[in-house]
Amino acid sequence: MKTFKSIIFFSLLMVGVACAVAATAMAPEAGAIVMVAGITILPAMIAGPNGQEVPPFTRAQKKMYDFLRMKGNAITLEALQSGALKWDNISYYIRSIITGLSGRKTILNASTSQVVGVCNLDKGQLPQYYNFAYDRVEVAEAINNTSASLAVTALTSFSSVQSSMDAGLRNGELIVMSNRQVQVETPITDFTSKTAVSGGGAKEYDGGALDDPQVWEELLQIQVDLNFAQTIASATNTTYAVDVTFRGVQARLR
Repeated sequence: MKTFKSIIFFSLLMVGVACAVAATAMAPEAGAIVMVAGITILPAMIAGPNGQEVPPFTRAQKKMYDFLRMKGNAITLEALQSGALKWDNISYYIRSIITGLSGRKTILNASTSQVVGVCNLDKGQLPQYYNFAYDRVEVAEAINNTSASLAVTALTSFSSVQSSMDAGLRNGELIVMSNRQVQVETPITDFTSKTAVSGGGAKEYDGGALDDPQVWEELLQIQVDLNFAQTIASATNTTYAVDVTFRGVQARLR
């Protein structure tokens, strides 16, 4: 009887060891890329050169990848799995004359045309199979005191330094919507610079990062508004203009 009990105990022990070994073998290592229901899951962190954990991609790339994996259409999802998507580090910008404006004004919507030096997003909409995730926004202003009727393409002195901005813009708000859903509604100062940085580009030093990156989805209407804190000045022989730039990553079919 004792021998029989010993055999049963030993058998159960071996089964437990085998299950533990199998579970260990099946568990992915930290940072490993795994497949769940045929979908690739990227790690949040990977091992760095000194053993520390570091992100394997930017916040915008991670947002874009997760968005496509969960909400992309069938063609885009297939392209994602097969490596047929093209990933572009890109910026979308809108420049607009704001001389004398007040209240809430729209600077990007369905009536905004793509014009070099003015806007690179036609009709406030991305084409089919184009999706854009942005994690950084920059708001800058140009003030030119040679004429009150300059075109925005003639202005060159855009600056995001707060002290150089008109108070109506500096103290205002930026509102960004996609498909009529508000993505950003934040003081403009979040996307400006307190001081000038010499020797660096706007992409690296100007503007501000979003706590939660946002996505512009293919074919959905995008709208960008500025809510001015007070009337923008309208001085003699002076033109005021704004530049709003969204920086991030775009995924599209090759």
